[in-house]
Amino acid sequence: MNEKKELLRLFYAVELPAGIRENISKYTNKYKSLPDKVRWTAIENLHLTLRFLGNVESGQVSSLERILIEISSKISPFLYSLKGVGCFPNIKKANVIWVGASNGADSLKLIAGYIEEHLSKLGFLKDDREFTPHVTISRFKDRRARLTETFQKFLTDDKDIFFGEFSVTNISLIKSVLTTTGPVYTTLFKSMLK
Repeated sequence: MNEKKELLRLFYAVELPAGIRENISKYTNKYKSLPDKVRWTAIENLHLTLRFLGNVESGQVSSLERILIEISSKISPFLYSLKGVGCFPNIKKANVIWVGASNGADSLKLIAGYIEEHLSKLGFLKDDREFTPHVTISRFKDRRARLTETFQKFLTDDKDIFFGEFSVTNISLIKSVLTTTGPVYTTLFKSMLK
């Protein structure tokens, strides 16, 4: 008799302190009245994804935790600055609106590279996209929709806005449960940097 294995929707991330999330939330609040059809990230869900894992069997969680422990032993805490606003893939055809990284981007790329190496040993398919450190602040509800000229101007004007800086001291494995009101995130494991 085959038992159905429990699947968990997981990702690795750097969690943001409350003050930084509040700064981003204050920024996004001024755009919520614009007519653009975007879904804003809830303040409690703001984070920097290091690697989205997708649906993973619950039995693999301990291996995924060990990856964080291994990587954390190689990286010292570092300063991470959140600066600038942009879009993927570009401002004319935006699917995602994000806050970027200035200080700390190289350390984040190094961590993401280590994660990719370890995941390949567990049989995960390689993510061929270049890792670009960012915090997603909104997504389009309809991928065919486009930003209004007003919104495009705000984003162009705010390309150098500073949201704050903090010391990254740990990396997390997070579970995401999709609901009708948006995703609910639960930190399953946190590993302190050396």
